[in-house]
Amino acid sequence: MNSLKYDCDVCGSSDCVEIPNVRQYTAGQAIHVCKGCGLVYCRTRRSPEDLAIYWEEQMYGRERREQIVYDPERPVFAGRRAYAVSFLKKSFGGGLQAKKIFDIGLGEGQFGEQLREAGCAVSGVETSKENSKVLAEKKILHYLGTIEQYDTLSEVKKFEKVDIATIIFVLQNSQSATAMVNAAYNQLKEGGSLFIMMGSRILVPFRKPIGTYFSTLPQDVQPYHFSISTLQHLLAKCGFAITHFNNYWDDELMCVIARKLSRDEKVEKMKDDDQEVLNWFERWHHESEKMVKYIKKIPGVRYHGLPSEHTFYEQWQK
Repeated sequence: MNSLKYDCDVCGSSDCVEIPNVRQYTAGQAIHVCKGCGLVYCRTRRSPEDLAIYWEEQMYGRERREQIVYDPERPVFAGRRAYAVSFLKKSFGGGLQAKKIFDIGLGEGQFGEQLREAGCAVSGVETSKENSKVLAEKKILHYLGTIEQYDTLSEVKKFEKVDIATIIFVLQNSQSATAMVNAAYNQLKEGGSLFIMMGSRILVPFRKPIGTYFSTLPQDVQPYHFSISTLQHLLAKCGFAITHFNNYWDDELMCVIARKLSRDEKVEKMKDDDQEVLNWFERWHHESEKMVKYIKKIPGVRYHGLPSEHTFYEQWQK
């Protein structure tokens, strides 16, 4: 599996600067800030196909849930999916009844099932063969492969165009966020909407130690760290205008809904100052060093929930 170095996926600039102190949390892997727009990203990434293989072999699997990082059955993820459905219902005044939805990264279909219960017709894309079997059992229409592969199909081989495309917790995991959002654009009807939800976002109040945000896993598994500004920039570049967003600075999630524009409509793009981003990470690093002493272990009780890949866990165990 070969990796290549990439320029900024949002604005295309090759001018970037490494964030100091991050390598101690990522097993020596560098994270950069784009000087053109402020995007925080991992420059060195594998291909979409190679990343799909990694996720299949290392991250998925019901029999491996005690060891893997992502377990869709964890209560925290169930709560986030419920939040997503509620946010969509409230944002679309008439609810979701009879809406056609295309979900990028269906997983095992828990979110798709909730959308169906809300009255939606659901289709989507999933890279995992194991997950595809689960989706087939649930009778959720899907394409097995990457979103990049799906987007290259002829129109007759694609699913019917939809009212809403959804990307929950996978935009930051994409090999190219631009490719993923462009694929969503192509799958939407004219005037359709794109819903994005993510938990990993920056330039918000510190909610956790930095060592439980970054991990020692390969950083191209989650190469992007969006702020509201860089997310808006990405969407504007790809032909979307944000119409709804939540109080992402207070909630643990960032949610936006963006309307598909015609290709000749233009939206002013936001950006972050790269030095402000660097300063924010520096403050987070120093605050996290102080947090360790406040975390208490309960003698004789096994701790659940924090993956061992996180360096903060190692600090806590000392």
